[in-house]
This record gives sequence, structure tokens and C-alpha cells, in this order.
Amino acid sequence: MPEILFGNSGTGIRKRNVVINSPLEYKRMSDAEESHWWYLTLHKMVAKTIARRYRDKEINILDAGCGTGGLLKHLSNQGYKNTFGFDVSSHAIAMARSKNIAAELLDIRSVCTRYKKASFDVIIANDVLYFPSRTELKPLLECFYSLLKKTGIVIINVPVLDVFTGEHDKLAGVNRRFTKTEVIELVQNTSFRLKRCGHWPFILSPVILAVRSFQRLRSQLGIPPKDRSDIKPHSKITNTFLNMFCNLEVYSGLCFPFGSSIFALLAKE
Repeated sequence: MPEILFGNSGTGIRKRNVVINSPLEYKRMSDAEESHWWYLTLHKMVAKTIARRYRDKEINILDAGCGTGGLLKHLSNQGYKNTFGFDVSSHAIAMARSKNIAAELLDIRSVCTRYKKASFDVIIANDVLYFPSRTELKPLLECFYSLLKKTGIVIINVPVLDVFTGEHDKLAGVNRRFTKTEVIELVQNTSFRLKRCGHWPFILSPVILAVRSFQRLRSQLGIPPKDRSDIKPHSKITNTFLNMFCNLEVYSGLCFPFGSSIFALLAKE
């Protein structure tokens, strides 16, 4: 990572809440990022959002909570040259680096002491905003604001609606789900302008809801949960079919009213 992006080095990692501590679970996630319909769709949404905003492939992109580096690898394959990431998990960072991703060990709450102001064009925070406490969220977004260049953007994806709570939440460290209203109010109380805020996946939401409801019923009946998340490989035919439905949503450009996640675009101006 270029030295010009660094501010003070900070005080290291502050771990709190639930952090996945299983190398095997991270390996499963890393493998899933290559082909699973959910990851393919999210990565495509991020890439299309960036491409609409910038033609320049030399922009600086930071993935805050990069996990095993699947998104940054996808962006690199799209031609973006200055992609960087960090994560609180040493297991995730090791896997990201094995993919030649510029990634470092860092807690998201230390991001402002790590990088200089106005260093990035794009900051991505996919499925990490449930780790900071509610009182930490506004200062964190204001921190992102300060790290962005004048025309910079933040892309966020967050899990929403408690009815979608399932075994994956526990294993992935999801300690809460948001609502669309909460996301809107959070952004409105910061310096950002909210450019887009919509649910996804809409078409597949009944299937996801049924699976998660069944998982909660099993838990209520005292049946032990599985020792892994439900991000697992599907058959090639099933995965292609599910990916096709999600592609319809992505290319429609519409903001849908229901789904297990919210994808939002925040702009500095």
C-alpha cells in the first residue's frame, strides 16, 4: 500500500463483539466468493456502482472489512489498480494476501488514525457496520467522510430485518440487523448525501425467509445448529439459476422494497 495513504499507525487492534475465529469458516467463505450467487451479485453491484461514478481505473479504493479479499480481487480483475483492504481477522488477511491483495490487520474503529484525510475515492463497507456499537456508527461514517477525496463515495451493504435472522448470523458475527429507516436516519445525521438505498435480493427473499424461519424453528425446538454458515456451494445449475434472478435485479437499476440486505450509496457531494 502506498506510503502516502498512511497517517498515524494507530494503537493496533481493538477486538470486541463477535469475530469469526475459524480458519475453516473463512476458507469456506473464500471458496464461496468465487462462485456463490450472493457474492457474485454483491461484487457486481459494487463494481457497477463504481463504474457509473468513475471511468478512471487509477482511483484509490479501500475495502473496510475486506474479509478474504474476494471483492478486491474482483475489482482488480476489472482493471482497478489501486485497491486496498483491511480486516480484524488474521485468518482473513492471510487468505486475502494469498490472492495478492494489499490487505492489513486493522479494526474498523482505528481507520481514521491509520490513513490520511482525502486519501480515497471509494470506501466500501460490506457487512461490517453491525460490529461497531450504535453510538460509534455516526463518528465512523464521519471518519469515512474525512478520508474521501472531494467527489468520493461510500458503498455499504448491511443485513436488515429480524425476520431474516438465521444460523448464518451467529456464525458470521451478525449481532444485529438494521431497518431501511435506520439506515436512512443514520446517513441523514452525517455529512453525506444518500444517493441510493434499496433492499436486495428481492426475488429470492421468500426462499431466504423460509430457510431462516426453519432455522429459527429448529433452534426453538432445541435442535443444535450446524457448525457452519449457510453460505455453501450449490449445484452449478442451481447457482446459475439463482444468479440469473439476481442479475435481473442488478440490471434493472431499481430499488426494491424487501430483501435480506440493504445496498446503499453515500456521496460526499
